[in-house]
Amino acid sequence: MSSRRASVRAEKRRTTFRRTTTPSDPRYRLTALLVVFVIIGAGFVAYLVDLQAVRPDEYRKLGVEQRTKEVDIAGYRGAIVDRNGFVLATSTPSHEIVADPSQIDDPAATAAVLAPILGIDSKLLVEQLKPTSSQDKYNLLLAHADDGVVAQIQQAKSIEKWSPCPAFSEGM
Repeated sequence: MSSRRASVRAEKRRTTFRRTTTPSDPRYRLTALLVVFVIIGAGFVAYLVDLQAVRPDEYRKLGVEQRTKEVDIAGYRGAIVDRNGFVLATSTPSHEIVADPSQIDDPAATAAVLAPILGIDSKLLVEQLKPTSSQDKYNLLLAHADDGVVAQIQQAKSIEKWSPCPAFSEGM
């Protein structure tokens, strides 16, 4: 019996429930939603105009800074030894001396300055400093140069009247 009373009460509650608010027109809600989307779209358009027309150089610079960074890499490594401590291999710093023949105006004068430093015959060096073609941009003059040779070349750059800065580089 009690289950029947409960169902009667539930039925009464369902039938006596009345809506306290009047239903609103859905056009107002859709209009409000449309206005919100238009404001968001206008914000995107304003951001794109700022990005592409107002401050493109600033954003380009920011992008380059985020993608690139310089990291110093230690090139010197320790010796490789066997289990008894016998040295199998060691690291020694070395530089390459490279020339760009297309940027050398006077190969004979440049060879006269560099030949005694590099320990290469002057005539052979003149031939290496002359471009063989229009595509000739890289001639290896010395594969393994120590720090003393590099220091002498840098000193010769500052003393002599020739300027091999774009034509010569000392790389590791």
